[in-house]
Amino acid sequence: EDSDQVPVGDTPRSMSLLCRGENTRLCQPGDRVNVTGVFLPVQRSGFRAMMGGLMSDTFLQVHHIVRIKKGYEESSLDCLSDEEARELVQEPLFYDKLAASLA
Repeated sequence: EDSDQVPVGDTPRSMSLLCRGENTRLCQPGDRVNVTGVFLPVQRSGFRAMMGGLMSDTFLQVHHIVRIKKGYEESSLDCLSDEEARELVQEPLFYDKLAASLA
């Protein structure tokens, strides 16, 4: 759920995911991901199973993860050398290009 889609004062929806093997450590908190898998109930036993009734917690057993967008902390900026920056500033439409890239 995108942060701009959450109403002010509400808590974003969440879901428990179970990742194993090669699906672990593919993403970090803040990343946007596309996850495919199987939606399963949490197995309960003993007294908790008797008292739970028909209600059950669920989780998603992950089979595949695709990272759509990196988090803000991980995004890397391409650094220019001092010489490249000086050449870029000398271009006639530099400030117009800069303003257009920010808009």
